[in-house]
Amino acid sequence: MNSLMTNSDFTSNPRFRVRFLVPIAALGLIGLGAVLLPTNRPVPASVAHASVSSVGIAPATPTQDDDKRARFMRQKLEYSQKLLEGLVLENYDLIIEAGRSLRRLSEAAEWEVVMLPNTDYVRYSGEFQNLAQDLVKHAQNRNLDAATVASTQMTINCVNCHKYARIAPRIRDGEE
Repeated sequence: MNSLMTNSDFTSNPRFRVRFLVPIAALGLIGLGAVLLPTNRPVPASVAHASVSSVGIAPATPTQDDDKRARFMRQKLEYSQKLLEGLVLENYDLIIEAGRSLRRLSEAAEWEVVMLPNTDYVRYSGEFQNLAQDLVKHAQNRNLDAATVASTQMTINCVNCHKYARIAPRIRDGEE
C-alpha cells in the first residue's frame, strides 16, 4: 500500500486539507502581523519631510495622524485574524464577514492618506479589493480551498504594498 497521498486525496480529505492549509495560513498571518504592527522606530528624515513628487508620496510627519493610522492598521490586523479563524474552523459566515470588513476598510479614506495619488498604490489597493471580493464569493460557494488561496493572495498583496510603501520614498529621494 502506497502511503503517499494523491491530488484527489488532498481535495477529498478535509483533515489532510486542514493540516496542510493551517500552517500556510498561520505563516501568512504572522507575516502580515509583522508588517502591520506599529513599531517604535523613528521615522527617517527622508520620509518625515517628504513632499509629493513624481512617485506621489504625500508628506508623512510624525504628527500626521500617526495614532489614527496605527489604530486603522490594528483594525486591519484584527479582521485578518478573524479571517484566519474562519478558514481554520471552516466557518464560512466568519470568512464572509471578515472579507467584507477588509474590503470596506480598504475603501476608507484612511487607507489612502499617505500614498495617494500614486498609480502603483492604487493598483495594490484595487487588487486587494478584488481579492477580498473573490474571497467572499468563494466562502459563499463553500469552497474552503479557493477561499484560502484568496486569503493567501491578500496577505501577499499586503506585504508587497507595505514593502513598496517603505521603499518608494527612498527611490524617490535617489537612495536606491
